[in-house]
Amino acid sequence: MATTLALLLPACGVSPQVHVAGRVQPRAARAEDLIQRADVPHDHQATGTVHASCDRDDRDCSELELLRVMREAAAEAGATAFIAPSCGDEQGALAKRSLRCRATMARRRSLGALDGAPVDVAQERRWGVRVGGRAVQVTVRPTGSKRAARFQGVVERVWSAEESGAALGTVSVECLERCQRADAERALGQGAAELGADAVAEVRCHERSAGRWECTADAATKKQR
Repeated sequence: MATTLALLLPACGVSPQVHVAGRVQPRAARAEDLIQRADVPHDHQATGTVHASCDRDDRDCSELELLRVMREAAAEAGATAFIAPSCGDEQGALAKRSLRCRATMARRRSLGALDGAPVDVAQERRWGVRVGGRAVQVTVRPTGSKRAARFQGVVERVWSAEESGAALGTVSVECLERCQRADAERALGQGAAELGADAVAEVRCHERSAGRWECTADAATKKQR
């Protein structure tokens, strides 16, 4: 089940869009009590993902504010842990810049079985590829239902989680030598295809050093029209 929440923040005048994808459970913790980890703890199970975005032209658009509303949305969805939050800038149409953040939600196993279909969290996988003659490291972290890897076909880019279908996991790539941003983005598609995805959303890239690009994205199915 996917839920989109539009939260109004009268204190600062920013209205970020918050999107929760996964299984909503009864609330079990306050936002400030969610534990934060780089990976899902052994005594927790993943329940889905939470995303937020705001317009960079808004004075109070910031990572701090987005992460705050994401934690509140995660707590409202029944999470007790806030996993691997990440943020990045994205260039949209008409040179419009937005800030986007994402995180995985998890819930303590001791609270009982989850309602709805299970979320199958597989182990992270990492391998090297060559794109445009450059060495790129690809890391995938499945967080959704298992699908067979795709070896043919195009992985389409969509701008946000709301435009994609079922979430399958996250993909991150790192150029191990000087490369073009386009090379890193092509490697994202290869990683997403390994998860069985035919779409990537929330693509975020930054140039760590001269010509050394790093990118992350969400792998998903295409949304049914």
